Amino acid sequence: MKSYDKVFITNLPSFYKKNLYNEINKKQRVLAIFTDDGDPTRNGDFYNGNIEFDSENLGKRNSFSKVFFLLKIIFFCEYKMLILGGWNSALQWICAFASPRRKNAFALESSVSESTVKGWKGLLKRIFLSRISKVFASGKMQKKLLDALEYCGEVAITKGVGVYNIVDVPPFEPKSEIRNFIYVGRFIHCKNLENLVAAFEKFPDCTLTMVGYGELEAKLRAVSPKNVKFTGGVENARLPDYYRQNDVFILPSFSEPWGLVVEEALNNGLPVIISENVGCDGEVVADGVNGVVFRFSDKDPIAKAIQKIREPAFYNKISQNIRKTDFKEIARRQIACYLV
Repeated sequence: MKSYDKVFITNLPSFYKKNLYNEINKKQRVLAIFTDDGDPTRNGDFYNGNIEFDSENLGKRNSFSKVFFLLKIIFFCEYKMLILGGWNSALQWICAFASPRRKNAFALESSVSESTVKGWKGLLKRIFLSRISKVFASGKMQKKLLDALEYCGEVAITKGVGVYNIVDVPPFEPKSEIRNFIYVGRFIHCKNLENLVAAFEKFPDCTLTMVGYGELEAKLRAVSPKNVKFTGGVENARLPDYYRQNDVFILPSFSEPWGLVVEEALNNGLPVIISENVGCDGEVVADGVNGVVFRFSDKDPIAKAIQKIREPAFYNKISQNIRKTDFKEIARRQIACYLV
């Protein structure tokens, strides 16, 4: 069998993972094994993208066949590092114990704000980490989770969960009025969308564009004020047009492991509002620098954040700061973490 520098075992062949693996494969030999076929709550083009590395999609196989294939790779393939993409799957656990600990790594996207560290769930996470010699943690909130779990192995902070489709940032244009807001994502409870649409009752001169779909769509449409508009699902290739028609991106989640969509919004020139529980807080978003981070302990936190970012002087300052960001360099640094 072939030999590899990195073997990735992850669930879904998302476009940003493909982009990351393609870049790593330019310097090191990569095999990526995708254990699931797809998520019906995602747009179809969420899985688009060229594959320039060796790969295997196990999505249509039964459980026995998946285990057999993975064990065959572990026992008969030469590899320097096995990078597991999660700890919630039995397949990941089997691989963690079948592969030598010194070769095992873990790509951690879960953050301390949405992960249990106590009780039997915390114990299971500690057992899993005992089989891991290196963790690729997305950011500071992921590192805090490792600290809470008393992980003592090597940690690399990647400042990303993959490589999104980077575009040229639109030029800065000062604004005297900030009225157009946008949310992009699934309509599910953890996104805190009921409170988001309710906040816009206080801002009748503003509009909120809701891009996406999900189990809460009918309820959200029923309770939203007239200045909240729904577009349905939008292909990833068309999202830049939607970002650039608006002034501010909002992700008010109760829990959010990372928030790749925040990176996309910033890359399209939009200042952002996020909650303190969005995993990229402190890595991608700096409060008062390129966006506003609200705390749930604040009174009426979403409305307060909207009011703040609508101040033209503040908005134009953070908008200019975004134009100073080298998004391609951020991606290069993330890729470099995996090449060490």
